[in-house]
Amino acid sequence: IVWRTPLTARDRDHLVTIIMVAATVTAAWGIAQQFLGAPFLVGLGYEYNTAVRTAGPLLRSFSTFIQPFPFGLYILMAVLVGGAVALQDTSRLRNKLFLAAMPVLIVGMGVSIVRAAYLGLIVGLVWLAIHRYRYLFGVLAAGALVGGLGMLVIPRRITDSMFSSSSLGQRTAGWSRIGMDVATHPLGQGLGATGSAAEKLATSHGVSQQYLLLLQTLNPELAYQPDNYYVKILLEIGPIGLWLLLLLLGSVAVSALRASRLTVGADSAFCLGVSASAVAACAAALVSTYFEIFPLDFYFWLLAASVGCAVVQGQSECVPEAPQLADVRGQWETSAPHA
Repeated sequence: IVWRTPLTARDRDHLVTIIMVAATVTAAWGIAQQFLGAPFLVGLGYEYNTAVRTAGPLLRSFSTFIQPFPFGLYILMAVLVGGAVALQDTSRLRNKLFLAAMPVLIVGMGVSIVRAAYLGLIVGLVWLAIHRYRYLFGVLAAGALVGGLGMLVIPRRITDSMFSSSSLGQRTAGWSRIGMDVATHPLGQGLGATGSAAEKLATSHGVSQQYLLLLQTLNPELAYQPDNYYVKILLEIGPIGLWLLLLLLGSVAVSALRASRLTVGADSAFCLGVSASAVAACAAALVSTYFEIFPLDFYFWLLAASVGCAVVQGQSECVPEAPQLADVRGQWETSAPHA
């Protein structure tokens, strides 16, 4: 769609506004869910262990999403892209309001209890600090100090639930057999052999979600959830597929960073934010299947394509138009005034 109808500078500005507003609203609703409680949400029709999930005594907010994971990761993307644009022009009212709402966004992401989002936020902010906004190093240091002091005040049972090592242990337990699987299937086991597709296939045969969890305990290879997108790709399409994925992700991150230096103003900040979002996605993919979670997969491609539009349009504005091309353009516009 973006190739057929490229986003203009105004379109990109509207896209950023949509991301800012949607993220703020969903973050506020995610915080409200903490006060409403799980029984209220179940009464609305949400189900336990699907949308309504807990981490110890804590409810994992999911806001307007189907699970906590897309909620937390969406806020991550919005903070990096919207924040980069807002910091570029703090005199604009929209940007002021978004920066003022940043505590709501951070708290909203925090109550989702998605550790991949925490990791991605730190990596993305460091990326922004290295390449433009140096004072973010001070923000990170202050955040680490406040977080450390908060750990002393917050009840131990809550912090243990948020940063429990058992979750990481469950993720890495199945990684030990990766070498054997790759040796057996050097070109991979095929798309859909793991992750959400495998789970959907298993449950479509009449197996309930709870029974599937029991079967996975007895047979870890059944609908295996690697919780690591790189492991997932390695198992499904092999080392060659993983190498191509790494080339793709690296190209998007580096190209967006380079685009931030070729463009100016809001477009430059937008491209830098997209680059930070891509780097954060790479980090988050270490502990989640980031690129198969909607709407993160959609936004990854939309933002990357939007960066391409900004670069092409920015270069066309800087390069003088040849006289012959100007004559042809004038004739075309005369014959097609609607364009």
